[in-house]
Amino acid sequence: MWQESNVTTNAQRIIARHLSDFIGNRLIAPESFITKLGQNHVPPESKSIILNDEKNHFWTKPLDQLLTRSLLSKYEDITNKETLKSKLSKNDMVIGGDHGQEKIRNVCKYIMRNKDG
Repeated sequence: MWQESNVTTNAQRIIARHLSDFIGNRLIAPESFITKLGQNHVPPESKSIILNDEKNHFWTKPLDQLLTRSLLSKYEDITNKETLKSKLSKNDMVIGGDHGQEKIRNVCKYIMRNKDG
């Protein structure tokens, strides 16, 4: 919400302080919690292709980086691949796509189940 509104970090702090003073308690999650949510963010790679004399822009995210960061955040104590293999029991991959309003969207979801369920 803040980013879409082009509100700077300093302005966010001022607004949060005023809201807290006016209402009497905090309405917005602490900045440290918000920062922690974005630590494993993988930035998209923007690309373009020319089809039928028309330039089409799109973005992708590398699946290997997404999976690696997701697993590292889930299993922070794991240092080698063998330990990771012993913790996971099943991997499922769901791939889907949609095209509507002249826009194409593909989604890939990995479901990794550990031995505990």
